[in-house]
Amino acid sequence: RHGGDTSVDKSEVEDLKYGNPDYKYRINLRLTSLAQVKELKKYIKQLGFSPIYSIEYGEVVSTCDLSKNSFSEVITKVKKFCSKYGIKFQLSTPNILIERDFDRVYEYEKNLLLSEPMPDSLVINNIGFFWSFINDLDINHIPFEIGKGINLLNSMSIKCLNGLARIDTVDFTSFNDYSSALKTLKKIKNEIPNKKYTIAGNKKVSTIGLCPLNNDSAIVSRLSCKAPCYKGQYALKDPSLKKVYPFVCDGFCRMHMFEDSIMEDFSHIDELYQSGINEFVFDFSSLDSKYIPILLNKFFMYIENVK
Repeated sequence: RHGGDTSVDKSEVEDLKYGNPDYKYRINLRLTSLAQVKELKKYIKQLGFSPIYSIEYGEVVSTCDLSKNSFSEVITKVKKFCSKYGIKFQLSTPNILIERDFDRVYEYEKNLLLSEPMPDSLVINNIGFFWSFINDLDINHIPFEIGKGINLLNSMSIKCLNGLARIDTVDFTSFNDYSSALKTLKKIKNEIPNKKYTIAGNKKVSTIGLCPLNNDSAIVSRLSCKAPCYKGQYALKDPSLKKVYPFVCDGFCRMHMFEDSIMEDFSHIDELYQSGINEFVFDFSSLDSKYIPILLNKFFMYIENVK
């Protein structure tokens, strides 16, 4: 858990307006709930401007929000928020899509891509979605990103996909090894316009599983599920390691687990920037909304102190 002052000192972030030609660190927020959007709105109002370049939303959507709204309604609310505050909206696809769900989810996302306000790009986390998207003449003109859900282990994987369709952005968070990410960046730096890397917030644990809160194996639809995932925040305890791993469940009742500590990897920012990273991600996937001002203020203070 992290404490900290959540108050905002405008003098520390005034130079980070995107109209400032000296600004170089573009901030991306990976969000999962409308409560986080509400907290960000409050933060922006305190500042008097938005220091956020883009928001990625859609891979995991809070089940609390889905208990009251449809997926499309939630995404539309976030799209309108981004449009109002001049923030680029990046619609993100699920990572795992089984045959039963694929066509339905593809149509949902396609409709959201074509409806106002229009998303600025699509974050693709599933290889089947990638293939369908690049062959769909209705939407394949939209800039797209190869998200962290698609494992890219070397530069040739990126060049292979880029040969099929011009990639706008690659998320290098999929490289678990920091040095491997830097080596790959050097090889494709001039081929991919935008490069992302996660520097703060959650760090995902590689795991595949269904919601551990549901002990009824007969449940096949979240609409009939009585698990309490939408009522609060949960974690799994590993007695052998004496660690507690927070997790969230998505609309498909799949679990997404994260490390037990909150990342604040600000010391690598300049090296990442010099290597070609031009969008720095704050991942709030399983974090309470109160951490948005805490982590952003810590980032701004770090930048101010290293000038």
